[in-house]
Amino acid sequence: MLWLMISMALAAPVDAGTAVQAALESAPEVAAAEARLEAARGAQHQATGPQYNPELQVGASVDGSRLQGQVVQPLSITGEGLQDRRAARAEVEAAEAGLGRKRLETAAATRHAYARLSRAEAALQVADKQLGGATRLREAAELRLEAGEAPELDAQLARLEEARVVAMWLAARKEAVAARSELVALTGLASDVEVASDPLDAAAGLSGALGDGARSDVTSAEADVLSARAGLASERAGMLPPVGLGAFYESNGGAVVAGPMVTMQIPVWKQNQGGLAAARGELMTAEAELDATRGRAEVQASSLSGSLEAVTRAEGLLAAGLADDAATALAAVEQAYTLGETDLNTALLFQARIIDGELGWYTARESMAETRIDVALAAEDGSLVGPR
Repeated sequence: MLWLMISMALAAPVDAGTAVQAALESAPEVAAAEARLEAARGAQHQATGPQYNPELQVGASVDGSRLQGQVVQPLSITGEGLQDRRAARAEVEAAEAGLGRKRLETAAATRHAYARLSRAEAALQVADKQLGGATRLREAAELRLEAGEAPELDAQLARLEEARVVAMWLAARKEAVAARSELVALTGLASDVEVASDPLDAAAGLSGALGDGARSDVTSAEADVLSARAGLASERAGMLPPVGLGAFYESNGGAVVAGPMVTMQIPVWKQNQGGLAAARGELMTAEAELDATRGRAEVQASSLSGSLEAVTRAEGLLAAGLADDAATALAAVEQAYTLGETDLNTALLFQARIIDGELGWYTARESMAETRIDVALAAEDGSLVGPR
């Protein structure tokens, strides 16, 4: 009994939330976003305090009669360090918002892959069922032909229909394998992972409401612009080299000389032209990305509201238990032809309509799930990711 319970637990479908958590632990995009945040926090820590380390120089003659030394602390008098701190702080904000967005995007991609696999597996099961029905109809047509109860045309049509269904079955298997590979690649789950039979389960737990708050991708892009602007200001401040304030000491034959000193580079040949140009380019890129991100967010918010209404309406139209109805209807069609209560053309027509209806149910449920997932991503619904 214990082994039976274990095997049943292992064979139970993995829910979408579990798949999302697995994807968040293994997604390279999330890892890259976490690495960016770690680097940004390190840069912010480094930007605090003096921008330059003090410099110490000590020298002595070989005979020991002369000793000299100096210590200098370079200081920026143009506010370069202040701009660096602003840029580092904005970079941390951008990285934090970017990490949140990557987690949401990974969760949405995983739920989409989950819905696709659920629908593809259902379509494969329908194709299996259709293949079995086509084979039984072909066998019934051949039996009726041998008994002189059906023309040769019935047997020919039944064989052609079986060939068509075989092609559909092979295509369904290929699609199911591709969908499974996608989900496994995203999550790192076992290759034989089982998913729920209803594609709409991929959107289970999502509130399905559009929000009006600031999106993390927009927040991240705005912080990137602030960081780039501060970076440009820092490069401008860097046109003037830092001033070194310090003191010197020299002992020569018992005579000691000491005092303050000031050092400074004269920017005659180099005025940080390369740094300025690179900073201007980064600011242009950041501003363009911000405009694109804002536009994308506005379009998604405006287009998804209508789609959400359509999904709500569709949920009220699609009845549950359609797979059982389809199986019953297919069995009735096969029995009617076997008993001679209908002709083969009618049986094939009914069979095709039943199969198309069942596949349409699963496709519609997948579309409903995808819309709810897209709405949750646009609204940045925390339930998309689930508990951390």
